[in-house]
Amino acid sequence: MMKKWVIRNKGLSLSQWQSLPKEKQMVLKLLYNRGIKEPCQIDAFLNPSLDKLYSCFLLPDINKAAERIKTALAKKEKILLFGDYDVDGVTSLAVFSKFLQSRNAEFSVFIPHRIFHGYGFNKQAVDFALREGIKLIITLDCGSNSPWVDYAYAKGIDVIVIDHHEVSESRKHFALVNPKQGKSQYPFKSLSACGVAFKVIEAVAKRFWGEFLDLVALSTVCDVVPLIGENRILVKFGLEKMKESPCLGIEALMETASLKKNNLSAFHLGWILGPRLNASGRVDSAKISYSLLMADDKGKALELARRLEENNNARRRLTDEVYSLAVAQLEEHTDWDRDFVLVSHGNNWHLGVLGIVASRIKEKYCRPAVLISFDENNIGKGSARSVDNFHITEALLKCRGVLEKVGGHKKAAGLEIKKANVEEFKKSLNLAAKQVLEGGDLSPVLFIDEILDFKDLTESFAGEVLDFSPFGEDNPEPLFISKNARLKNRSAHYSRQVFWIEQSGRIMPGFLNSPDLEMLISYTETFDLVYSLRLDSKLGIVLKIKDIRQPGPL
Repeated sequence: MMKKWVIRNKGLSLSQWQSLPKEKQMVLKLLYNRGIKEPCQIDAFLNPSLDKLYSCFLLPDINKAAERIKTALAKKEKILLFGDYDVDGVTSLAVFSKFLQSRNAEFSVFIPHRIFHGYGFNKQAVDFALREGIKLIITLDCGSNSPWVDYAYAKGIDVIVIDHHEVSESRKHFALVNPKQGKSQYPFKSLSACGVAFKVIEAVAKRFWGEFLDLVALSTVCDVVPLIGENRILVKFGLEKMKESPCLGIEALMETASLKKNNLSAFHLGWILGPRLNASGRVDSAKISYSLLMADDKGKALELARRLEENNNARRRLTDEVYSLAVAQLEEHTDWDRDFVLVSHGNNWHLGVLGIVASRIKEKYCRPAVLISFDENNIGKGSARSVDNFHITEALLKCRGVLEKVGGHKKAAGLEIKKANVEEFKKSLNLAAKQVLEGGDLSPVLFIDEILDFKDLTESFAGEVLDFSPFGEDNPEPLFISKNARLKNRSAHYSRQVFWIEQSGRIMPGFLNSPDLEMLISYTETFDLVYSLRLDSKLGIVLKIKDIRQPGPL
C-alpha cells in the first residue's frame, strides 16, 4: 500500500530563529514538531539528566505502600510478588526481587501462565497466599481493576498494587501506586510498571537504585510507553548502564542474539531483546525470562538465554501460521467500506501470538485490529491493537455489554468474550469506530520533519539529529525528504549493498531494507526520497531510506 507523506507543521516560518545558523534553525524545527517549544522543555530534552526525575514521593499512595513494605521487612513477614508475563511485568518482578534479596526478605513469586491463568491478578495467587500464611501481596504491572483484590481484602490480606494501566474501577487496595489513578498529582503519567516499581523501591530504601536502570529501560521501550519526559531520561541512562555493566541475564541475552554492547539502541531493546524475553510468556512460561534476569551464574544465564532463543523461533512459526489464517479470513469476509476495525477469530489459535498478529494486521491494512481465539467452551480471549488516532480501550469499554472482560491502553488492549456475542461485538465496535474514523484517510502515513537538499546534510547536523535518541513512541526518529534525486552507483559495504544517490550536486550513500524499494530505485530515473540519518565510521553520513516515489508536489 502506497504511503502518504505528511510534512509536520508544513509552512511553519523559521523567521523567529533567522538570526541562528541554519543547522540550529532545523534543530529547533525538529523540537517544535515534537511539541517542545519552551526553553525549559528544550533544555530538558537536549540535556537529559537523572536529577531532572520527579520525586518518587509525588506518586499516589507511595508513602503508605513504602511504610507497609518496611513493616513487612522489619517483622520478617512473607511477601508474595505477583507480576504479568510480558517484559514489563517480568522486569518489574526482577527489580523488586533483587531489592528484597538485598534486604534478606522472605518472598515468593507468582507469574501467571498465559494459557492456564490468563492475564491479570487471580484467585489462585490469593489462595496460594492464604495457604502460605502470607499477609502482603505486591502486584506488578496489573491489579488496578482486578476483582481479586477485593477477594484478598476480604481474606485479610493487604494488596499493594504497583501499576500503570488505566484505572476504571474502584477496588479495596491497601495502596494503589499508579500515576494514572484519579487522585494522582504525579506530573508524568506514562511510566512503565517497572518504572513505577523503581520509584517504590527508592521510596522504601530512601536512595536511588541506579543499578536497576538497565531493566527499567528495557521495560520502558518494550511496553511502548512514550519516550519523552522521565522515560527519555530513564532509557538514555539505562542504555548507558546496559553498555557498561548489564545484569548477567541481559548480557547472556545479548550474546545469544549476537548484539554488541557498544551498538545498543532503543531499537535493539524493542526488536531484538524484548521479543526474546516475551517469547517465554507466549509459548512456554515467563518464569524462564524471570529466572534469566535473576541469574547469578553465567553458564546458567547462557543456558536460559538459549531456551529463549528456541522459544522465539517457535513464536515466529506460530505467528506466521495464525497470521495466514487471519488474513485469509479478513480478505474473504471484510466489508472495506464499513469495517473500520478488523475483527478476526478462530478456534484454538495460540493465545501467545494474538497481540503480535493483531499488530501485523494493523500495519498491513492501517486499521485497528482485534484477534480472538475461542476454546472448546466457546469462550474467546482476544488482543487488540490500534492506529494513532483511535483509542482502542475507550472503544472496547463502549462494548462492555457484550464482553466478559476488557482492559488496556490507548493502542493495545485485551478482552474476553463469548462466541455467541461476536457479531454483536463487531457491530458495536465498528459503530464506535465509525464516529472517529469515517471519512479519514486510512493510508499508511510517513510523518516528515522537513524538506532538505543533500548540501544541507553536515556531520554536525546529523550528530544533533542523533542526539534526539532514544527514539520511540512520541519521539519518532526524524525523517527528511529530498527531491529530484537519481541513482549514480552501487557498492558493497561489509555485507550490505550501498546505493550512491545524487541530489543538488552532491552524492550520498544510502541503505534500503526493502526489495520493492530496491526495484523502484533501480528503474526510476529521478525520484523523491524519505530517509533518516546515520553516521558510519567509514562512510560518514548515511541515508536510511524509508520510501521513494516519482517526483511530484508535496
